[in-house]
Amino acid sequence: MDQFQVGVGARRSRRTSLDWIDEPSAEVRAAERKTARVRYRTYCIACGRCSESATVPPRLGRCTHCAGTMLVEPVTT
Repeated sequence: MDQFQVGVGARRSRRTSLDWIDEPSAEVRAAERKTARVRYRTYCIACGRCSESATVPPRLGRCTHCAGTMLVEPVTT
């Protein structure tokens, strides 16, 4: 028998046994998914221009286009 041939019944499986994984409860996983989807929209009251980001800006200035007041609101998808 050649060194690269495998005999009958000597099959080597690459599958490993199922290991139990410590995973969080369904409620914890749902909360993590929800926080991952929360984004923040910064928009101008005067002209309506807006942008979205994953974090809240540390300090809001005036709108660069019209010098209007900027607000932040959470956006969930």
